[in-house]
Amino acid sequence: METSCVYGYKMNMSSQLSAPANITTIWKLFESFPMETLTKAWVLKNRPQLGQRDVAEMKAHRSRTGASGNCFDLAIWLWHEFEKAGVPAYAVGDFLGTPDAHVGVIAVDKDDRRFLCDLGDLWIQPIAVDLSSEQLHEGFFTGAHVKIANQSNRVSVEYHRANGKVSHQSYDLSPISKASLLEAGEISQRNLSPPLVEMRLSEGGETIHWEFDKFESYFSRMGGLAKEAPCFSDEEWARRIASRTGMNTSYVLECLIELRKKS
Repeated sequence: METSCVYGYKMNMSSQLSAPANITTIWKLFESFPMETLTKAWVLKNRPQLGQRDVAEMKAHRSRTGASGNCFDLAIWLWHEFEKAGVPAYAVGDFLGTPDAHVGVIAVDKDDRRFLCDLGDLWIQPIAVDLSSEQLHEGFFTGAHVKIANQSNRVSVEYHRANGKVSHQSYDLSPISKASLLEAGEISQRNLSPPLVEMRLSEGGETIHWEFDKFESYFSRMGGLAKEAPCFSDEEWARRIASRTGMNTSYVLECLIELRKKS
């Protein structure tokens, strides 16, 4: 088994944490999707009396605007695609109904191995959650090596970055019902916060991460973080966001202006 040493850890280069083809094929349908909260503003302005968007509406909206949605939108859509393909799957999350809510999807292979599929955090690929290892693994998360620890019905992730920073996240692996997911998605939809847009991009064979957050933008690479020069108007920001994500510039600008009104 090939290994290499990074940041003082022995890094496993095997594929034991990678998902099989029937799971990754569905995952790759979303490779060009941004994760964005701009659409929250559009929804509240244009369809305030309706609940969480269904997949048909999200598909039509993406076709018109290039937008996708937040972690709830993406989890609902991804779960739908797994079901269509006959892959057992269910939603998981933490802090539902609060401003800190986050959701992903667990897909299960023929050997009952569970794989975390988190489009909300724009992982590069799904990762097995039934194994624990002290080793660091690359190729799963942009700009970081990850370490996985399974703790009964929770999985903890450590993200190790080039500057030595280590951050943590954990997931409750208890299945969330569709009704509960839709209810939490609607709560999240109505909870406006500073706009956030994230996108995976390819650069020199590496999958990197571009992020717009609180009117700053930067790239995250394995070599570290690189901040971009600021923009000085919503029109400039709209053009930059559109160029990075493929979203429609006028749509992005409409959402930014609406968010300014709500803040």
